[in-house]
Amino acid sequence: ITTDADLDFDSQTRVENARRDMMRIETVLNEILDFAKPLELDRKMCRVQDLLDKAFSLVSTDIRVNRIEVIKKVPARLAQVRWDEGKMQHVFLCIFKNAIEAMSPGGHLRVEVMLTRARKPELQIIIANDGVPIPDEVVDKVFEPYFTTKRSGTGLGLATVKKVVEEHQGQISIASEPDKGTTVTILMPAPRTRTPYRPRRPV
Repeated sequence: ITTDADLDFDSQTRVENARRDMMRIETVLNEILDFAKPLELDRKMCRVQDLLDKAFSLVSTDIRVNRIEVIKKVPARLAQVRWDEGKMQHVFLCIFKNAIEAMSPGGHLRVEVMLTRARKPELQIIIANDGVPIPDEVVDKVFEPYFTTKRSGTGLGLATVKKVVEEHQGQISIASEPDKGTTVTILMPAPRTRTPYRPRRPV
C-alpha cells in the first residue's frame, strides 16, 4: 500500500502507524513463543569477565549519558565456566538495562563476582544499583512471566533471565530497600579447576 497506492498524508500516516503496530505485535508474539519453547543450551567454556564486559559494552552509551559510575570487582584468576555464552550475556544485559532505568544520573552500578563456600562451592554474582527501589508489593513478582510495570513491556525479560539461570543449575534472587536500591544475586555452580598434568616417574 505504501509503495503502490497514491495516498494523502493522513492515510499514509495511518498506514505507517498500523505497520509499526504489526511489527510490535510480531515482536511480542516471538518473545512469547521463544519463552514457551524448551530452552536448549549451547554450553562452551567461557570467561565470566568477558561476558560482563560484552554486556557492559552494549549499554555503554546509556552509562555515559547518565553519568553512571560502574564499580567492578572480579577475581583476576577466575576459572572458566561452561555456560551458554549468548544466553548468559543476555542475562547480564537485561539486568544492567533494568538497573540503568531505575537510576538517576550520577548513580552507581556495582558488580562483584566471588567464590563462596558457605554450604558448597558456588560462584556468586552480585549486581547492585542505588536507584529507585522496587515497591514491596512488586518485588516478589518481578520474575513471574508477563508481569511488568512498564507501559511497553511484555513481562518476559526477567522471567527469561530466571529461566536461563535455572537451566544452568543456578539460582537468582532480588532484594530492594529504600535508600539502598536494588541488588540481584546470582548463584551458579562453582567452575571446576583442572588438575595440572604431572608426568609419571619411570619405575
